[in-house]
Amino acid sequence: VMSKLSESVVEKPLLCNAEMVRAILDGIKTNTRRPMDPQPDGKLEVLEGCDDFMLGGTHGKKRSVWRCPFGKKGDRLWVRECFAVVPHVTDNGPKHKLKGDGTGVTWRADWNGNPSGFKWRPSIHMPRWASRINLEITDVRVERVQEISEEDAIAEGTDFGVDAFGKRFVPPIDKTGLSTHKPCRESFKALWESIYGKSSWRLNPWVWVVAFKRV
Repeated sequence: VMSKLSESVVEKPLLCNAEMVRAILDGIKTNTRRPMDPQPDGKLEVLEGCDDFMLGGTHGKKRSVWRCPFGKKGDRLWVRECFAVVPHVTDNGPKHKLKGDGTGVTWRADWNGNPSGFKWRPSIHMPRWASRINLEITDVRVERVQEISEEDAIAEGTDFGVDAFGKRFVPPIDKTGLSTHKPCRESFKALWESIYGKSSWRLNPWVWVVAFKRV
């Protein structure tokens, strides 16, 4: 799961669904939010002198320490996504990546339909060699999920004015002629609830915010 790139830089997997993969490939998704586990009970503080992004706080009335499970600034992430093994891939076949023995993979995010003969495998089972997307962490922080700004919602790859169910928002206009609505933030809220459950936004959990760039 983890391999050293240097003495201080490590590499870890990042699970992404098809929508996230397409947004990363299109260059519009540059950060991701994932719930902290377990959830802190109170205020968090950055611990000084640590070689990783670590936070101190309380959980269950006990003093606890959280280390970002995705790494720190400068570390690498490799994307795990839904895939299918394609034996004996040729140059005329689907988009693919070859293994040394001629076996290859194709990725679900590249297909609109469901091609016959493909046995899709969950992203959690993707081996390292089959990954096509490598990322470098540029920043790590924590915040409440409801603190996300419109700009950060855009950086999450959220489609402008479209929620997870394809419903399009019509932003209201104020007297200055400017929109008073934050459609991408609303879209991100709908997406978050579709992944983590209807009450997940209302509970306003602490989240890791990991910014990245492709390498």
